Amino acid sequence: MCSAFRSVWIVFFSGIFLAGCRDSDGREEEMMAQVPGGDQATVDKSAGFSEGLLGEFTAWTPVLKGDKAFESRGHGGVFVRVYLNPTAKEHIEAKQDTYPMASGTILAKAVVATVETPVSEASRVYFMMKKAPGFDPLHNDWSYAVANKVNGKLIFDESIKPRDDLCISCHSRYSAFDYVQTVDFFKRQSTGS
Repeated sequence: MCSAFRSVWIVFFSGIFLAGCRDSDGREEEMMAQVPGGDQATVDKSAGFSEGLLGEFTAWTPVLKGDKAFESRGHGGVFVRVYLNPTAKEHIEAKQDTYPMASGTILAKAVVATVETPVSEASRVYFMMKKAPGFDPLHNDWSYAVANKVNGKLIFDESIKPRDDLCISCHSRYSAFDYVQTVDFFKRQSTGS
């Protein structure tokens, strides 16, 4: 523990915070403590959801050939276009059994008004990221984020936490499929099964 506090700061990092302080000799010490429930105040880079994802995901591989939209009953019956980042695509193509997905997998589900609406006009994007083992072992280490279009620009919704209860409760229905299921659409098209 620190003997004299000159400065104290807290940095949230994937459900863990580091409290740094200086002792009487000016040396910096660090302590680690678990954040109850793993709550973060904002969507932050430590959760893996950087602002860059908001522009990158449209260049990822569409789950359906031709980048077709389909109805997502799990998200209230809206039309969505789903994308796989390169890690997800490579994993699905290389594995006989898709599940569990590889760490670093990111899925983006863009909400569009109609089947014909282009992804550039998405009103919301749901993201799932498979983190390294230990992030959330009870829920297969998935992290969640949602971005909404505000004044023509997608921005992350800070009320959605990386371990959001609503996201987890819904995706738990697919725990046998590593909490995701739409990747099977891509697998079936790739293998012709």
